[in-house]
Amino acid sequence: MNREQLYSTLGFTIRSTFVIPLMKLVVIQFLFIGMYLLLLWQLNEMTNSPLKSGGLILFLVLHSFQFFWSLLILMKWFFSYYEINPKDITLYSGILFQKKKYYSLERAESISLNKSVWGRLFNFGTLSIDLYMANSRYEVLLKCVPNPEKYVHVIEKTLSEFGARDISSDN
Repeated sequence: MNREQLYSTLGFTIRSTFVIPLMKLVVIQFLFIGMYLLLLWQLNEMTNSPLKSGGLILFLVLHSFQFFWSLLILMKWFFSYYEINPKDITLYSGILFQKKKYYSLERAESISLNKSVWGRLFNFGTLSIDLYMANSRYEVLLKCVPNPEKYVHVIEKTLSEFGARDISSDN
């Protein structure tokens, strides 16, 4: 049994790409360095010795905020993921209180893939699965999925093997 057959029979978990949180961490690093240098410059303008007048305290306070902000970004990424099995999609999110959203795949109509410039550069994209239930249309978005073409193929195969209606992929 190959990997795709195993995915389509048992299901699988998709976690969004690590590129987005990594970019956020880099931006936060530059932001806090800029804030520290700006505030240190202001302290230097007010006093002769910025380190004696609170530069070290300023450094520790800003870096503790940076640490907790970075930890929040990493935890949000870690605790947000998608589980796909032959019958449904479950979206998990939340750090302290986990939220689950279930979507039945029995009425899946189409799967589409959208890639931004960053997505093409770093090989991630957003999968959109259209579901029709009770005369309503739902669009389930799986954002920042790494290697999305592989998952489109696996989801199509999973749905076709387990009795979903005609699935058309819009790449």
